[in-house]
Amino acid sequence: MSEEVVDEKRKNSFLSAGEDGLPDWMQYTLTLGIFGLFYWILSLLFHPVLELDETHRDLLNIILGTFIASFGKVVDFWFAKKEEKVKKDA
Repeated sequence: MSEEVVDEKRKNSFLSAGEDGLPDWMQYTLTLGIFGLFYWILSLLFHPVLELDETHRDLLNIILGTFIASFGKVVDFWFAKKEEKVKKDA
Protein backbone atom coordinates (compact mmCIF):
# COMPACT_ATOMS: atom_id res chain seq x y z
CA MET A 1 0.00 0.00 0.00
CA SER A 2 1.15 3.48 -0.68
CA GLU A 3 1.64 6.01 2.11
CA GLU A 4 -1.36 8.04 0.92
CA VAL A 5 -3.74 5.08 1.33
CA VAL A 6 -2.40 4.33 4.81
CA ASP A 7 -2.72 7.99 5.82
CA GLU A 8 -6.29 8.08 4.48
CA LYS A 9 -7.24 4.96 6.48
CA ARG A 10 -5.65 6.39 9.62
CA LYS A 11 -7.49 9.68 9.09
CA ASN A 12 -10.85 7.88 8.81
CA SER A 13 -10.38 5.53 11.78
CA PHE A 14 -12.52 5.78 14.92
CA LEU A 15 -9.55 6.67 17.12
CA SER A 16 -8.14 9.39 14.91
CA ALA A 17 -8.66 13.09 15.54
CA GLY A 18 -11.34 14.81 13.49
CA GLU A 19 -11.40 18.32 12.11
CA ASP A 20 -11.69 19.80 15.58
CA GLY A 21 -8.83 17.78 17.05
CA LEU A 22 -10.93 15.43 19.22
CA PRO A 23 -11.05 11.70 18.52
CA ASP A 24 -14.42 10.37 17.37
CA TRP A 25 -14.92 8.23 20.47
CA MET A 26 -14.50 11.31 22.67
CA GLN A 27 -17.04 13.30 20.66
CA TYR A 28 -19.63 10.53 21.01
CA THR A 29 -18.86 10.06 24.72
CA LEU A 30 -19.25 13.77 25.49
CA THR A 31 -22.49 13.97 23.53
CA LEU A 32 -23.97 10.91 25.25
CA GLY A 33 -22.84 12.24 28.63
CA ILE A 34 -24.57 15.57 28.08
CA PHE A 35 -27.78 13.85 26.96
CA GLY A 36 -27.62 11.43 29.90
CA LEU A 37 -27.17 14.19 32.46
CA PHE A 38 -29.97 16.21 30.86
CA TYR A 39 -32.33 13.23 31.08
CA TRP A 40 -31.33 12.60 34.72
CA ILE A 41 -32.00 16.23 35.72
CA LEU A 42 -35.38 16.16 33.96
CA SER A 43 -36.29 12.94 35.73
CA LEU A 44 -35.42 14.52 39.09
CA LEU A 45 -37.55 17.58 38.34
CA PHE A 46 -40.61 15.68 37.14
CA HIS A 47 -40.41 12.53 39.25
CA PRO A 48 -43.96 11.59 40.33
CA VAL A 49 -43.07 10.42 43.84
CA LEU A 50 -39.97 12.47 44.73
CA GLU A 51 -40.72 15.62 46.73
CA LEU A 52 -38.08 18.35 46.45
CA ASP A 53 -37.54 21.44 48.58
CA GLU A 54 -38.22 24.70 46.81
CA THR A 55 -34.50 25.60 46.92
CA HIS A 56 -33.49 22.27 45.39
CA ARG A 57 -36.07 22.68 42.66
CA ASP A 58 -34.70 26.16 41.90
CA LEU A 59 -31.16 24.82 41.73
CA LEU A 60 -32.22 22.04 39.35
CA ASN A 61 -33.94 24.62 37.14
CA ILE A 62 -30.73 26.68 37.01
CA ILE A 63 -28.70 23.58 36.13
CA LEU A 64 -31.28 22.70 33.48
CA GLY A 65 -30.83 26.15 31.93
CA THR A 66 -27.09 25.62 31.63
CA PHE A 67 -27.63 22.26 29.96
CA ILE A 68 -29.95 23.83 27.42
CA ALA A 69 -27.09 26.13 26.44
CA SER A 70 -24.77 23.13 26.07
CA PHE A 71 -27.41 21.41 23.93
CA GLY A 72 -27.12 24.28 21.50
CA LYS A 73 -23.41 23.63 21.20
CA VAL A 74 -23.95 19.89 20.70
CA VAL A 75 -26.55 20.47 18.00
CA ASP A 76 -24.31 23.02 16.29
CA PHE A 77 -21.39 20.61 16.40
CA TRP A 78 -23.27 17.71 14.82
CA PHE A 79 -25.58 19.53 12.40
CA ALA A 80 -23.96 22.83 11.42
CA LYS A 81 -22.33 22.99 8.03
CA LYS A 82 -18.58 22.89 8.32
CA GLU A 83 -16.99 25.50 6.14
CA GLU A 84 -13.96 24.29 4.29
CA LYS A 85 -10.83 26.17 5.10
CA VAL A 86 -9.50 27.93 2.06
CA LYS A 87 -5.76 28.20 1.84
CA LYS A 88 -4.56 31.51 0.56
CA ASP A 89 -1.36 31.55 -1.41
CA ALA A 90 0.85 34.36 -0.20
